[in-house]
Amino acid sequence: MGHYPIDFINYFQVKPKIITFFREPIKRTISNILHFHRMHPKFKGKPIAEIIKPNGEYNKALMNTQSKLLGYKIAKQNFEDCLKNLNLCDFIGLTENIEEDINSCVKQFGWRTSKFKTKNKSSKEEYEAIKEEIKQYQEDLENLNKLDLQLYQAVLKKIKSKNKLHFQI
Repeated sequence: MGHYPIDFINYFQVKPKIITFFREPIKRTISNILHFHRMHPKFKGKPIAEIIKPNGEYNKALMNTQSKLLGYKIAKQNFEDCLKNLNLCDFIGLTENIEEDINSCVKQFGWRTSKFKTKNKSSKEEYEAIKEEIKQYQEDLENLNKLDLQLYQAVLKKIKSKNKLHFQI
């Protein structure tokens, strides 16, 4: 359906199925930069530096995006809530395993589905074109996404733990 914050479930009378996919945070951020470079009216065709630091300040849209969608509020400093909110998710997958995880999700919910098609995907050529420029921002991207990096590790641990349960049955 899209990118919706976890708070969105409060608008439903009956709790919807929550299906979420996580992506390695630095790769997700680079993909976001490429998307801005390709599509965003303000940043289309601009140098990468202007996307990462428009007006000399870091672009907040690149900061801990996955944590914010899971309920993190900068003013509250409530990262622990993100970790708790993982338990609200009925299915957690990884974009790195998209086909396998979508098949697992379909199987878990007993859905029938046809072949899916990924959209809005950056090309290898686009990535190669900015690869060298991005390297100089690697540490910045890690600092901007410290919480997402922690969240991603928690997600990997949760998935690994869940997979162990499946193999024990």
